Amino acid sequence: MDLPQWIALPCLLLLHILEGVVTTERRVSPSVIKVGVILEQPSPDEDEMVRLSFQHLNQNENILPSSRLDYTVARIASTDPFAAVKAACSMLNTSITAIVSSTSCETSLALQSLTNSFDVPHMIVPGEECPSEKHNSFTVNVRPSLLFLSEAALDLVWKLGWEGVCIFYDSESAYKNVQQFLHLAAQSEERKPLEVTLYRVDASEPSGGALGIINILHKAKDSDVKHMIAFCDRTQSMKLIRQAARFGMAVGKYQWIITTQDWDMLVDDEPEGFTTTSGDISEEDGMRFLNGSEGIITLMKQQVKVQTQPPDFYGAWQILYPDIDREEDANATYLSPGYLNTVQFKAAYMYDAVRVLAVALDEQVERDKYIEPENQHCYDNKPKSWKGGTRLRKMLHRMETTGLMGRIRFNHSGVNDEMAVDVITVESSRNQTKAWKIGTWDPENRLNLVKTPFTRSFEAFITNNTTFRIVTVVEAPFVNRDETVNGHKYSGFCIDMLELIADEMNAKYELYLVPDGNYGGKNEDGTWNGLIGEVYYGRADLAVAGMVINSDREEVVDFTKPYMNYGVGILMQKPQKKTNVFAFLEPLHIQVWGCVLASLFVVGVLIYIVDRLSPYSSFRRENSPNQDAFDLKNSMWFAFASCMQQGGDTSPLSISGRVLSAFWWFFALIITATYTANLAAFLTVTRMENPINSLEDLAMQKSVVYGTIVNSSLHRFFEKRKHQGIYERMWNFMSTSKINPWVPNAEAGYKRVQTEDYAFFWDAPILDYIKQKECNVMTVGKPFNLKGYGIATPRGLPWRDEISMVILRLQEKGILEELRKKWFDRESSCAEDTVIMSSNRGAADINLDQIAGAFYVLIIGAVLSFVVVIIEHIWHKPSFYKKREKEAGRTTLDWSDKLPPRETRNNGLSNIENCSSNKFFLSPLKRQRTLASTWLEQVGKARNPYRMCVALYGIARNSME
Repeated sequence: MDLPQWIALPCLLLLHILEGVVTTERRVSPSVIKVGVILEQPSPDEDEMVRLSFQHLNQNENILPSSRLDYTVARIASTDPFAAVKAACSMLNTSITAIVSSTSCETSLALQSLTNSFDVPHMIVPGEECPSEKHNSFTVNVRPSLLFLSEAALDLVWKLGWEGVCIFYDSESAYKNVQQFLHLAAQSEERKPLEVTLYRVDASEPSGGALGIINILHKAKDSDVKHMIAFCDRTQSMKLIRQAARFGMAVGKYQWIITTQDWDMLVDDEPEGFTTTSGDISEEDGMRFLNGSEGIITLMKQQVKVQTQPPDFYGAWQILYPDIDREEDANATYLSPGYLNTVQFKAAYMYDAVRVLAVALDEQVERDKYIEPENQHCYDNKPKSWKGGTRLRKMLHRMETTGLMGRIRFNHSGVNDEMAVDVITVESSRNQTKAWKIGTWDPENRLNLVKTPFTRSFEAFITNNTTFRIVTVVEAPFVNRDETVNGHKYSGFCIDMLELIADEMNAKYELYLVPDGNYGGKNEDGTWNGLIGEVYYGRADLAVAGMVINSDREEVVDFTKPYMNYGVGILMQKPQKKTNVFAFLEPLHIQVWGCVLASLFVVGVLIYIVDRLSPYSSFRRENSPNQDAFDLKNSMWFAFASCMQQGGDTSPLSISGRVLSAFWWFFALIITATYTANLAAFLTVTRMENPINSLEDLAMQKSVVYGTIVNSSLHRFFEKRKHQGIYERMWNFMSTSKINPWVPNAEAGYKRVQTEDYAFFWDAPILDYIKQKECNVMTVGKPFNLKGYGIATPRGLPWRDEISMVILRLQEKGILEELRKKWFDRESSCAEDTVIMSSNRGAADINLDQIAGAFYVLIIGAVLSFVVVIIEHIWHKPSFYKKREKEAGRTTLDWSDKLPPRETRNNGLSNIENCSSNKFFLSPLKRQRTLASTWLEQVGKARNPYRMCVALYGIARNSME
């Protein structure tokens, strides 16, 4: 039956009113919503951000305007899952709506199991990568997965075209990134297979993993792979790069990709031995460790976009980073790399976790889907199912909002997949480290680069009035340091050259001495000392000194064009001057003196014999007063007097005797002239003998110790060549010598040379300068290991080429040559001493080989004189002797008045005796003449040399009788 209209309308109105009352009652928001917070090892930042987040939300009129968020905080010890579960159970007993936690992965998994059992949403902010169920789990991970960094790193590897890579990781969590990287690389079938070498960095060592890092880097360096990726936390990454910089593995062809979400550089993390200077380093750049590498790394880290709207976000950022500066015309700004550390990241995500939960609850309340939670007891056999928790989980999985760390989206998975990665170049140069973004990566758009990684972007530093900080070391004549009333003043070749370069470049400089006094070498731990260390670790812009360019130094610094040639010289003590009272004998060798004396005796005898044999000699003339002028003693005297250029009392009358005398005089002339010339050289030059004349001579002896400066470039020069030829012998001697061959510096080497039997290897130009000042030292041999001197600059900087151009111009104009003569070719204060090396003794005294020709001439003269004697006898036939015999027989002499009684005179032919009677007789005359005539007849009749020699022998024997 139809109701009357006047009845139906009031009823409908009543029903509508009642429906509005009921609906209004359903939409009434809960006055208090309880949330549990569990923090592991809380920090002031996390505590403050949790407090601030709830404060901002309770003050926000747009989020849960009619409800108040109340929270309970439980602070537990590190990695204590039992304590965390116990705290969570206590919270469930107080009707909490959700749990927000920031714990380790182990604790988070325990809480995840508990909340899944009681259908309570669990918002987590893990400090490391932690697995979780993505769809049916009540755990919602607000912090993006670190596995995205693996994808970003692999995309960059493909972009750079790397074919091999060394990967470093330090934990199980980091190994998950490695596994993800390898898994994705294996799936890229269209790509060339990637060769990967894995290294585990063990942080559990007593030294904090430093020793393990050193060993690992040694292996990596030996592998010849130049591309490195580090999946490590901030601390281990810092240690890794620091040691790599010390080993020269952060410069040149070495390229590093560091993957981390946070990166900071605390003051106490500063490299050992590194000293900051005011104005050079900004503390906020977070990369001061790279000031010692002069290298470039690529940092891949989560993009941090500071949201300055709403005002609550800006207030939160001011707590996290008080120096944040909001741009008035922008609602967001990007943080420079390194501004946030690990704790600050977690604190920021805790703020976002609480805010996301509040937004989801607000939407649930607005849709009238919020269900009040009930008390839960962990010890119940059958946990109660809470439908409100399931609804809240679904709401959270559909959430898309903006938080303090940027956009947040769970994409129905329970894991925030909104993560953008900044690709940052971190470059160190001129004692500064700068970083800037060169690209981005995100899961949707992948890699987007605006600049090629590992290329320098610093602007040229050569500007007007640029002031360089230059390090040097004192070593004359390159650099001298003179004390004056106003302090100290530098001078020398390098200082003059530096002034010219500064004028050409319109630059200024300040000079300081290297603390350790070394030029620069690598220590056992891989660090660099000396000038190279000052430039390499960013404490100096340039190193100007007498520094040699070599390959080891070129690995960590750059050098300009050489400004002077370099070679290694040998400095030794001069041998003592020899005083010899018989120095007049030194012009001729002992063999020559022996042969001259033998020749003197032989020639004297030959003159005697020739005078007896020749028919034209004075001996053959009976009435000659010089008949005995050339007996044996007079012949010896004649030979000696002729040799002394004094001449004898008489000269030979026979042709044969004159021939022999002429050749003897010629021989004496040669000997005397040679002796006189060489004696003059000996008397005008101070002679010192040195048995070492070259590097080979030094290596072949063991009496003189030799060495150089320890840990210097020369030290390493010999060490590198310890298996090469002569250097092997030298290195074995130096490394096994009982006497330490090494010296700490050049000055010690100079003093040791002057006081000990020691040879010092050092720069040849410097040694040439030293021997002009120190008169008791000398250089021996020719310079070896020829190279050049250069100016060291940090790697890759533009002013190296500028300085090189200035050096080339100075060389072309001859200015550097003038400076070299000014400082190196000074007038020596030492007397010119000629050192005669033992290997060149022939240049000092005359040996037999050099003057043998004179003896040959003398021998020819002796032979020729005997030939003339033979000719003389052939020319005068025996009739000559018969004629004399007849004349002698017819002659009657009265010797009574001329000879005293019994006086005897031997004329060589007969004995004339004066008896009491006035008669004389020649008793042996007949026999002697007969024998002589007989032999002479045989000589005349001889037809061959043998018979002639026999006849001559008979004549000589008869004469002696």
